[in-house]
Amino acid sequence: MIFKFKDKNSKIYFLSKPFKMTLLSDFDTPADSLYVVFVCDENLPEFCEVEIENENETIFNGIIDEQICHCSKEGIFLEISARSFAAVLLDNEAIPATYFMPSLQEIFEIHAKDYGIKDYIGQGRCNGNFTISKGTSEWEVIENFVKSVIGVTPHITSDLILNAGDISYSNCYKISNTLPDCESFISAKVKNKRYGTVSTVLTKLSNTDSYNSVSENEVAVKKGIKSRRLLNLANVPEWEKEFKINRIFEKSKLESFVITVKLPFQKNYRVGDKVEFYDDLLGNYEDLMIWSTKYTITDKEKTVILELRRS
Repeated sequence: MIFKFKDKNSKIYFLSKPFKMTLLSDFDTPADSLYVVFVCDENLPEFCEVEIENENETIFNGIIDEQICHCSKEGIFLEISARSFAAVLLDNEAIPATYFMPSLQEIFEIHAKDYGIKDYIGQGRCNGNFTISKGTSEWEVIENFVKSVIGVTPHITSDLILNAGDISYSNCYKISNTLPDCESFISAKVKNKRYGTVSTVLTKLSNTDSYNSVSENEVAVKKGIKSRRLLNLANVPEWEKEFKINRIFEKSKLESFVITVKLPFQKNYRVGDKVEFYDDLLGNYEDLMIWSTKYTITDKEKTVILELRRS
């Protein structure tokens, strides 16, 4: 594993063998986060960017948020906190505006392209006004538009593409300790979460109505879950009403089933990759996707924790 640091003059410094490292990635968060510590024999300059290569593949590329150098009787330690380049979407506030029937292309060109996002996948157009309020980040604009207009969760890929279409990734991993030609795991747990799963939404469609419009989550109802939410849609544009209801159901569905797997850090897993999980005790599950990854390096272990959810 090679770490390439760049200073303000674009000079490159190479470091390897971190003392410890944590690298986090979540599907619904645009920026990956890195925390890494090195033992050094000198005081290095202030860095601006960092890139990590593992097995000839870039697994992180981003901006330095914080750099700390401290000394003790044990040596000189360099601590780095960084986020991938898409972090600028979180750091910049969008200019308040109201667009009339904007398309995904327009949202991309105004709120993403100037921040280094190279392209987008997907299509969609709002059927009415789309309003941006003061205090909204550029990422919140993109996220709100994609979720409410297109109906999917947006994702910034490692090569800085906005994926707002069908989530299709080429990699598919099979994880099992019993079947041949599969990735072996250190530990695993399967969580079925009933709390927080919404079965029924009662909506108020106008200021003169009561909450008398009923929408049901069929999966939750079949499981015998009784959890009701009230949603006031009286002042919500017509085009957005259905999406607001669906988002409540989708969010609760997404969080209701999670498999957490710990593996040796031998491959570069990506959020969005497909996974099949097989175990004699925990069960067999297909059609899963990697929702988050957590790579950890210490003096005792080199592992990755995958959070798997239904795709």
